[in-house]
Order: sequence, then structure tokens, then C-alpha cells
Amino acid sequence: MDAGGYRAQDREISGKDDLLAAAAKLHAEEQGAVDFSVTVFEMADITGKDADIAESRLRRGVYNVEGAKRVAHRLLGDSVFGHQYSLESLRRGGATKELQEIGNVWLERARATHGDAFEAVTLYAAASDAFRLAGDKEAAVMAARTGMPLIPMALDDRADIPSIAERKRLAGEDNGMRVAPALALFQAGKEQEALTSGYVSGLDLLQYWERPLADFDPHWITDGSPKWFDVVLSEVLDRDDPAFAARLYDAIAEASFDIEPVQFAVLAAAAGKADRIEAHINGILAQAADRSRHPTDRPYYLLQAARARKAAETLLAHHPR
Repeated sequence: MDAGGYRAQDREISGKDDLLAAAAKLHAEEQGAVDFSVTVFEMADITGKDADIAESRLRRGVYNVEGAKRVAHRLLGDSVFGHQYSLESLRRGGATKELQEIGNVWLERARATHGDAFEAVTLYAAASDAFRLAGDKEAAVMAARTGMPLIPMALDDRADIPSIAERKRLAGEDNGMRVAPALALFQAGKEQEALTSGYVSGLDLLQYWERPLADFDPHWITDGSPKWFDVVLSEVLDRDDPAFAARLYDAIAEASFDIEPVQFAVLAAAAGKADRIEAHINGILAQAADRSRHPTDRPYYLLQAARARKAAETLLAHHPR
């Protein structure tokens, strides 16, 4: 690789030296070392820091072709999981060409997975994300749609899951990875198509929701599974929107969504429903008093009640009614 244009401490490395060797030499010079040779691990550490610096600049909107290449190479060399942050950095830096190239590489890797449905859906969704952030909506939709038929195999080792209700339940129990093409399809603009599939998790939608919460349907949460409701609750508290918390509370109450009393109490407090908080705390205390339970359960429920009361007091103080 031509290292032209690489700068460190106002010095430019030019010529046809490999970037790794050039960076290693510069590092050795700066450390006052006599021997310019370094180990592979030291080289990786140097170039990893280079990529960190390049990504920071991209995130501030500063584009440099070599920096964008470093970030792209690291993305393609690492696991595809957790790719969103670096893709967004490239988008902010205007690295459209690099995003398109990343999408193409991930798309080819997805096609070459040879029957590994989990790896394939992850790569198709990641490719869709890269294309979307590059502004190529058509390619983003194509990649997501290509991954959609593989979701049943990745999710439950089946060729198909006919029941929409079962799809929603399984998607709600998943951690977002096995149904990733559905969320990618939603983000690529095919919202109704993605929702109709039943594979879009309400939690995934909430975590990536950028529009006003007034547009978010709380039934997307209650149609799924309560397995990850602690994460949902954290999202609700982070967003600090009592009106949305109230709509979610009402939807859960209507759907008989099976969450823990302490979760219900905290959600009631976030919604400003002071009249409902005590009812939920009393439910926890009733569990503590239930003699059919093992005696060691009692301290657990008492602690849960205390935590619920403290959280409720804090939230109500923040949003007095």
C-alpha cells in the first residue's frame, strides 16, 4: 500500500513503504529505540491506534482517504458484530465510497457462508446498513430482503415459521442478531414490509428509533416477549418521556404482558402514575409474605420492594405531578 499522505507530528512519510512498516519505524524513532524492528502485535497496536484517530476525525466530519481506508480495513478485518458505530463514523466523514465497498464485501461474504444461516443473516444485515449509510437505498433493501428468508433457520433451525404471533414471540426473545435483516429492512425504508414479516423486535426498534416517540407504537413491544424488558425499561428511562412511558404502561396493562412487579412499579413512576406505584409495590410485598415460598425468597422480595420505592421516589421528584 502506498503510504503517501500519512502524517504524524507534522512529518510526512512518503514513498512506497508499507504503511505498517512505516508506522512501526516512526513509533520506534519516537520512542528513541535503536532497533526499528517491532513485533506483529506491536504493529497491530500502532495501526489500531491510527484507526482510532482516523475514526475520531471522521466522526467530526473530517474526511481523509487514508484514514477512511484504515477504518474500513479494520471493520472488514474484525467480527461484523458491533459494526454500527464505525459505519456511522464513516457516514459522518462523507466516506461514501468506502461504505459502498464495505457493503459489497459483506454481501459477497454473506453469499459465501455455505449454509451457516446465523452468519449469513448477520452479514446481509450489516451489508444493508453499509449501503443505507452510503445513500444507496436500492442496494440496502436488496441486501436486507436477501437475508429475510434465512431468519427462520437462524432463529429456530426451521425452514419456515408460518405463525406471525410465533415469529413476534421468537423475535422478542432474540438478542437482535438472528432477526437483523428485518430491522435493516425497516431502516432501509420498507417499514410496513418489515413489520408485516413479524420478525421486527420492538426492543430493536426502540433502540434505533430516531423519530419522536409519539410515532412509536407500544404494541410493538407487547406483541413480543418480556424476556428483555429490563433493557426496554432502561431505554424508556434514558429517553425521559413520561407521555411515552404512560402509553407503554397502558399497553402492557391491557395486554397482560408478564413483566415483574418491580418493573411495573418503575414504569408507573416514569409515567407519573403515582396512584399505581403502591399497588405494584404491595404486590411485591405480598410475594414476600407468601408462606408457600421458600424462606430465603423473602429478603429478595423485600429488597425488590425497597428498590422499586426508591426508584419511584427519584423519578417522581424528577417529574412532579
